[in-house]
Amino acid sequence: MSEDKRREYYKRIRIIVGNHFQKVEVLAFNAPFVSKALELLVSCGLLSISFFNSHKTTNFFSEYLGCDSGDDASRIIAMNFKKHNLFENRWKFKFGGEVGGKPALVIGGGSRSQCLQAYGAAKLAGVPAVIGMILKNGISLISVVYPDERFPFEEIDFETVDIDLNSYFSWVDLSNQMANACRAILLEGTNWQRDDVCSLLNQHKTTIVSEHPSWPWSSKYIDLEDPDEKEWLVQVIDSTKLERAKVDLSGKTVLIVGLGSLGSVIAKHYQIAGANVVGIDGKKVSLYNPIRQIYSTAMIGVQKAYALPQILAADSGGKFSFLEDHREITYIGDQIFTGINTLIPDSKIGSNMFSEILDENSPDLIIFATANSAEFRMAKLARERNIAHIQCSCYPRARWYRNIVVNGSEGPCYGCLHGQLYTGVSPTLTEEQIAAYSLGDKSIDAEPATMIDTARCADSVARIGLHLMASRKNFPDWLSFMLEKELTYLIGGNSAEFRPEGDGWTNGVETPGGAAWYGVKNVMGYDYERNKTCIYCGKVYDVKFLRTSQKKQGGEIE
Repeated sequence: MSEDKRREYYKRIRIIVGNHFQKVEVLAFNAPFVSKALELLVSCGLLSISFFNSHKTTNFFSEYLGCDSGDDASRIIAMNFKKHNLFENRWKFKFGGEVGGKPALVIGGGSRSQCLQAYGAAKLAGVPAVIGMILKNGISLISVVYPDERFPFEEIDFETVDIDLNSYFSWVDLSNQMANACRAILLEGTNWQRDDVCSLLNQHKTTIVSEHPSWPWSSKYIDLEDPDEKEWLVQVIDSTKLERAKVDLSGKTVLIVGLGSLGSVIAKHYQIAGANVVGIDGKKVSLYNPIRQIYSTAMIGVQKAYALPQILAADSGGKFSFLEDHREITYIGDQIFTGINTLIPDSKIGSNMFSEILDENSPDLIIFATANSAEFRMAKLARERNIAHIQCSCYPRARWYRNIVVNGSEGPCYGCLHGQLYTGVSPTLTEEQIAAYSLGDKSIDAEPATMIDTARCADSVARIGLHLMASRKNFPDWLSFMLEKELTYLIGGNSAEFRPEGDGWTNGVETPGGAAWYGVKNVMGYDYERNKTCIYCGKVYDVKFLRTSQKKQGGEIE
């Protein structure tokens, strides 16, 4: 094994988390439930995991983990981690009954009793616990519990759900937030400390309402030792009702342009939800990709468009026939997975190429995940054909991310919104930006970020797209509101940063894990413009904010 390859594998996360995760151990309870959170922590470099007890897979999790019902979930999870990263030979997995060292924290979740078990083990070990639950009424709860504290939900009544396909996207979101909390705890006091999360935890805001049916990205931090905040949570739980919609995308086709940190993860979500997936990419899997993409190190050097359908077909567990031509591979079974090995140029030729792909595949939803200027041309074609589409991208270090949602030919188009809106106070520059702007340093070959952060963007896109493919009468209220009010530019925050000099929260996101929506009410223009006409769809919008000047930033026009 090449030490150089292993070093390069971790290169894109080292500036975010250092090597700290390689030095700690995590104790896991209810392995199937925390498997996604563990995957995200492993993508930060975690190598040592103790699984408290064997846990047999059933129903949904046997399909998700790619094993037979009744298999030991903890051993399957460990095997999957090893198969993904063949550069690593320092894994330390312990299974039920094996004696190990003291963990740095305990992670667990599922039912109340399973959370109590994790809490008890953490208390005995004298370390923090991160526990999570999804309630039947659509609320998701996470709590960070320190050793000297009592179980936070002793006096609060609720029912939890068993995870299945209908609660899958809630579980994915909860897992991401649990991993984010674990990361903050493990990095506290190091050079990579997460000040935003730690400041909330230090105020004893240690319980997170991570999801509510009215807004999936709630991320409200509360202190359950505060009687008023506890009473608020009790009232919210008691007053919230939800009948979960059935998730079934069989027969639907999703076209994904760009199969990297966002596109590959989105493709995996839709494979699990039962959709056909068509992926477009002209690049190969590089040494740096597996750390936050679904490709394993064994696939380095393979074209992404060929690797992706192979992974999705294998994970589906069915029988597939195989078709191949000079640029395309298709696996045909109960679902169809196609990879198109090409790059779409920003030209008329590119438009013609994309039109042909649309004709051949008739997608129900298109995801643009390239951050390439050709997306304007492709989005215009999607709109002309009344195909729902979402553009997604991450800001530097994936501290914030963007989803631009277009419901076919309705509402503002991609060109109406991209680069045209005032979205609040700008973030501070990253070290890489400062080096690039001030020193002309172009040595960063890709933006550093962990999978916790990039996957959050992918998860939100997949959830929104899921609903866009449903009948409009079945849209959740939050999506109907976004579309009706033309607030279809979503900014999510893996971080939260208050800028006193700007008198506000960066991008309007007030807590880590939260999100803010923007739209035509936020259109910017120069002081001589009263309205703006979109060059792509011809819609006209009033200018509401002045573009940045030395005198005033983001000033609203009276």
